[in-house]
Amino acid sequence: MDDDTLKIIKSEVSQNLKIIKNDIKKMKENSCNGFSLDETIRTVHSLKGILSIAGYDNLPEVVNLIESILTEIDDDKSCNNGSYLDLLLEGLDVVEKNTEKDNGGCGDIEKKLSDVLRKIKE
Repeated sequence: MDDDTLKIIKSEVSQNLKIIKNDIKKMKENSCNGFSLDETIRTVHSLKGILSIAGYDNLPEVVNLIESILTEIDDDKSCNNGSYLDLLLEGLDVVEKNTEKDNGGCGDIEKKLSDVLRKIKE
């Protein structure tokens, strides 16, 4: 991938991450009350696509888990007193760091997010 394309991709990723993080922080401030996640979920879905196209290993899977958790939260209108939101922000931080460093690794965030998704669905 040429430098100009990579620069555009990193800019798109950064913009999407900023939007998603701001939405999650607003949700947390309002205890998830009356907050629609439609736009946030669309932005997360776009981020997942950008990361897939750019060839980032594991990051699309992490973002897919974040998307699934947000969808479940939106369906149930419950965010477990913000603890799920903290983990989503942690996952987004991992994505951000990995796109800045060109794929440094995801650590254990995939397992944490998978565990939360499983708990929500129970």
